[in-house]
Amino acid sequence: MNTDGFNSVGDNFREKLEPVLANTPLASRIGEPEEVAYAAAFFYKKRGRWMTGVCLGVNEFNDA
Repeated sequence: MNTDGFNSVGDNFREKLEPVLANTPLASRIGEPEEVAYAAAFFYKKRGRWMTGVCLGVNEFNDA
């Protein structure tokens, strides 16, 4: 995720990450925080209160 914390890891780590990104289908870039905002908001709302022990996959989608 493109955050201040991630960006502070240094160039060496980012260079090692490039092959992983290049081989990730449909996501050959670092994600932006606003791209996972809807998923995070779901857990904040009452509808997400019974979800426990779940891995929520957040993938690129078109909401048009």
